[in-house]
Amino acid sequence: MRARLEAFNKLLISEKYREAEQYVLPESRESYYTAEKPRIFDFQVTKIDWEDHFKTATVEMVSNVVARRPVIGSFKMNTSYYSHWKYVNGAWWFFYPQVMERHTPFGVMKVNPTLAQESGLNLQQEMAKGKAEMAAARDKTFAADRQSVTLPSQTSSEIVILSNLLPGPISLGFQRTSGTGFDVVLKGGQLGPKATAELKIYRSNQTKGDFKPGVVIVRAFPTGQQMSINVN
Repeated sequence: MRARLEAFNKLLISEKYREAEQYVLPESRESYYTAEKPRIFDFQVTKIDWEDHFKTATVEMVSNVVARRPVIGSFKMNTSYYSHWKYVNGAWWFFYPQVMERHTPFGVMKVNPTLAQESGLNLQQEMAKGKAEMAAARDKTFAADRQSVTLPSQTSSEIVILSNLLPGPISLGFQRTSGTGFDVVLKGGQLGPKATAELKIYRSNQTKGDFKPGVVIVRAFPTGQQMSINVN
């Protein structure tokens, strides 16, 4: 599975989407072509959850991607996400799982197209309500145990604990906007309800460049909350 996952993601990095189709389960290829494909520059596997007697796998990954937001436009950041794989006919395939319930930051939403059509709800009003809830939660999505760390020596290392404050899952990403001579790693960027992640900021003998203080910005998806971590 790892070999096919690596080959698939290398093709995505090269933007060879048509060639990458060979690793997509045939039943998911229509979804593959209609889905948005963020520009990614690298990838790292941080966790694998095996399911269905090791016939399916949910892979948590971190990639440097191009993100787009209103007002500020496009920018690069490291973000975590899931990649889904299934073992069929002697090979592992990337696939899109059928979603009958959606885990949102505000809880679980059941997805049943037939019931939705028969419900009589005004979908435009419900969408507007959801946007209002998202805006209200923007600055209350996650918290950090501190917003400043100090790295006094070449082998210094600090960990910032990031906590999900919402009743549903969120994704975290980070962007180093200034500073040199230190590295940043996010562990557990896909947070379940009330879960925590670790943002490790460190210096080592392999770190490139002379140390200069800087700032790491952590962003939450989909609410858009962001927080600055000062590195001194």
